[in-house]
Amino acid sequence: MTLLRRSCAVGATSIGTVHASNDGQVGNDLEIAFNASATSAEIQTLLRSLTYSAPSSAGARGFTVTTNDADGTANSGTEEASASFTLNINPTNPPVVSNLGGDSSSVTAAGNLALDKSGNAVVTDPDSADFSGGNLTVTRTTGLSGNFSLTGTAGTGVSSGTAVGVADAVIAAGDSIFVDGLEIGTVTTDGQGTNDLLIAFSASATAANSSTLIQALLYALPAVSTHTFDVTISDGAATSSISAVSVAFVALPPPPPSIPVTPVTPIIDGKVPAFTRLKNVIIGENAVLDPTVKLGAGVTFRGSNIPPGINLTGIFESAPFALQENILCVDLDTIIFEDSSKSLLDSMGELEAFTQDGIKLAQDSLSCELNITSDEFRTKSLPFNVFQAENTENSGVSVNGGITRIINGNRQNIVLYPLVYDAPFLAGELEKLDFEFAMNEQAIYVLSETATGNSDARFLVRPDPLAIISNDLQPGLYTYTMESPAGVNGVYLVVEDDDGTILRQELNSVPADWAALSNALEGVSGIENIQLTQKGVIEFSIDGASFRAMMDFKVGNSGPSANDDILFEQLGDMNGDGVDDYLVHFPNGDEQVLYILP
Repeated sequence: MTLLRRSCAVGATSIGTVHASNDGQVGNDLEIAFNASATSAEIQTLLRSLTYSAPSSAGARGFTVTTNDADGTANSGTEEASASFTLNINPTNPPVVSNLGGDSSSVTAAGNLALDKSGNAVVTDPDSADFSGGNLTVTRTTGLSGNFSLTGTAGTGVSSGTAVGVADAVIAAGDSIFVDGLEIGTVTTDGQGTNDLLIAFSASATAANSSTLIQALLYALPAVSTHTFDVTISDGAATSSISAVSVAFVALPPPPPSIPVTPVTPIIDGKVPAFTRLKNVIIGENAVLDPTVKLGAGVTFRGSNIPPGINLTGIFESAPFALQENILCVDLDTIIFEDSSKSLLDSMGELEAFTQDGIKLAQDSLSCELNITSDEFRTKSLPFNVFQAENTENSGVSVNGGITRIINGNRQNIVLYPLVYDAPFLAGELEKLDFEFAMNEQAIYVLSETATGNSDARFLVRPDPLAIISNDLQPGLYTYTMESPAGVNGVYLVVEDDDGTILRQELNSVPADWAALSNALEGVSGIENIQLTQKGVIEFSIDGASFRAMMDFKVGNSGPSANDDILFEQLGDMNGDGVDDYLVHFPNGDEQVLYILP
């Protein structure tokens, strides 16, 4: 039978014409007007040949067929007859899972693996808007034990729990499954141990959400062996089962054992001649170092106690030295007090300065920097000078010369030099200003102008030991005018640490030669109790009255003097605070302003 646009034919015989609008398309009725060639047999063939193209949605469709022979009702005849019938539309297209079949992960050790190795599994279904009444099933074809889990947390990703607010990666029977906070199904079988995983879908389980669920499934591989699974997904219709998709975790043989090679580090355990350069060695317990011995990178002390007479500072290999070079590595955890079984690091943690609430004390095993952290600050210090000597002072912490000396026990002390929290960042900020810097043997930062090439002027700073948390600032280098001394500029560095916390660290001015300056002040009648704090403030007393002073950052040089004396030249009130200030002439020619604070 042939249905043309207007003509209806059975074989080669035209038996009628299709109505112009009632053509049976897109919801229209079908009406055919017969001609004289339309016999009963041909009409029967027409009815048997009609087909109906079902739409995508399921459900029952009702129809009525009416025929009219147009010969009236004479002689008790029937001109028109009707019959009704129903077509039940059931989709037959199952969901399809792509980019998953045949996936195989090869492993050599137990651990968590993604079921979807490439993370690109896609579920499609042309005749189902959602999978309500369907399910996802992961069947163990090997029967080996192992647990399924998910990658997400509450409200984010794919998670499992009794409510979205408490959902996590753990799958348990009765839990709801959430995709970005939307509930798409319930766990019927938990997939733990040797159980298969079965998740019953709700109306919110779309093809897209089902794809995300498969991509988020993890399997905890308890032992190295081959695990295989069949993955089946249903859209809830009667004919929705699909062919199994196999995913395998294939165990590889472990790599052959390798023989570890232990580097041999020379141990110095005797007398070391003068001017010897030591590098990458261990100083033994019986070593005797001449004061002129140079200590380079990789020098390490290990032992139960520091041998008498050994000063681990020695003479540095170069000055200024590279910040990244490990000049001297002293493992504070291996240095034990004579009168205690505790290490120097443990004992330092008991000192009052390091026992505030929330403070943590640790030493970096590579750089040997001492890291002190709290909820309010960060700091890094380098334990440059660790030695054994008779000590008459009480245990505690003292500051002088801008360094920290920690005393615990009667024969040990350690000198800490504070470091800039982020030295590479400081170098970059100074470079923008045409400055470069290096650090000398006392951890003082020496800044020089590269643009002018003026070798007679430099700037000396020492970082504040504490980098204070200050999240309202932007990283950079800042200057400001101090309240006291009036008119004297201060400098601070703002950096971002590894945790994203913004820190502010002061850069304090220091004397060009503190030892010479303090000796000169001691020679002035009535001056005593001289001290240089870590913040660069010089403190002293004259006949019992306390005074403070501060050196300028800038150090000039007019050439060496004729003698070894320090000269003080009165300048008047340089900073407008009502107190006269002085220009200090050092024996080597360095000149630096000394501001006397009110």
